[in-house]
Amino acid sequence: MIRAQKRRARIRRTALVFLFLAFLLLAGALYAPRIDALVISRTSVSGVRILSERDVEDVAAREMDGAYALLFPKNISLWYPKENVLRAILSLPAVRDASVRVSDNTLHISVRERSPAYVWCNERPDFSLSGLHACLFVDEEDIAFARAPSFSRPLFFTVFPGEGVETSIAPGEHVLPAGVFEKAALIASFLSSLGADVRMMEILPDGDYALLSPWGTRILFSGDADAAATVETLRIGLGGEGITNPDVYEYIDARFEGKLFLKKRESAGEKTTAGKGAE
Repeated sequence: MIRAQKRRARIRRTALVFLFLAFLLLAGALYAPRIDALVISRTSVSGVRILSERDVEDVAAREMDGAYALLFPKNISLWYPKENVLRAILSLPAVRDASVRVSDNTLHISVRERSPAYVWCNERPDFSLSGLHACLFVDEEDIAFARAPSFSRPLFFTVFPGEGVETSIAPGEHVLPAGVFEKAALIASFLSSLGADVRMMEILPDGDYALLSPWGTRILFSGDADAAATVETLRIGLGGEGITNPDVYEYIDARFEGKLFLKKRESAGEKTTAGKGAE
């Protein structure tokens, strides 16, 4: 009997504590919005160049709109949805990193945007038709993140799908397999040392790629090959003659380590030049 009474008393005390805490919580929810120092009423955005400040502000505002359980406004600094705001900002394709903090009734958002490494076009761009080709900037992680303006010539290294390659890229998606752009850049750098300003690359079927010189010479390489070995094959095979003359070659095929296949424009025949490691 005594034990039962003690148990009931303990339950009553526990219930009173919970009711008191619930009262405090409810009172806080009703009173906090009246304390101006706790209300987030402004947003400040820094670090944007590609995005507008409004783009970021709108994303944050959507996460802070409304209330928890219809009682607790989300725009109170004590319990604003920081992680949700940050996650929403990071979902913008152009954002590489971001941070948020609150001070003086202001939500401060700092953004670090992606930097363009090259440009992707869903079809081969015609630079003579300014404004008629839609392309995307791509960063060093091979993520497309923002529309690139139209250029009259390829100011950035430009990649596009060739015939028979069904590839359509949207912002936020990966473009090239890991490492392929770095390989292309290394080979293009070598070709540049020979006088060829290579700024375009076509994706071919079966994991092959073609770098394009300004006069249309196609330099073929395999995405699976070692870039240094490909450069060595080109170096030995070309023999230092360079490819600066637009009438010299129609294509240069470096897809096979140790061998270089060249096709001159003036004849239909092919010439095979042994490179490093060839017998």
